[in-house]
Amino acid sequence: MGVVVRMVYPASVDFTADGQVAVRFPDFPSAEVIAPDEMEAIALAEDALIAAIDGLMWSEDPIPDPGTTQNGMLAVALPIEAAAKVAIYQTAAETDRSVSGFAESLGMSRDAFRHLTDLTAPVSLQDLETTLALVGKRLIADIEHTNSGDLMYGGDDPIVVRPFE
Repeated sequence: MGVVVRMVYPASVDFTADGQVAVRFPDFPSAEVIAPDEMEAIALAEDALIAAIDGLMWSEDPIPDPGTTQNGMLAVALPIEAAAKVAIYQTAAETDRSVSGFAESLGMSRDAFRHLTDLTAPVSLQDLETTLALVGKRLIADIEHTNSGDLMYGGDDPIVVRPFE
């Protein structure tokens, strides 16, 4: 079995001077959510994380590996489609080829590759799994039990935040 990569990023939760709730990602200093209450801040955290990663991908910058989630922090998981897209992008970044060269090695144009890895574009899970297989990877989904009674601080275990869609 190969290396398993979990795309779950830690986020701190603090209160601003005016009493609002701030969610910040240590791995992405530009990703921040300010909301009037904890529930709204949590609901927006995933969107902020996706926007930060998408920006790095579009500028062809590296995506940091998830840091360690400490007690009292949120653990924000990327949706499965986004995690697959990030894995494909990271595989391309690990090669010595340009994005165009990597796309060609997969039999697609640069534009098709950009669409495939665009975190906001609809792409079928089957297409993502096929592409992952081409680069020697596979997608595995984890399902974890969370303490839904305390979304912010789930005791010693971090909470995986996935808003209902």
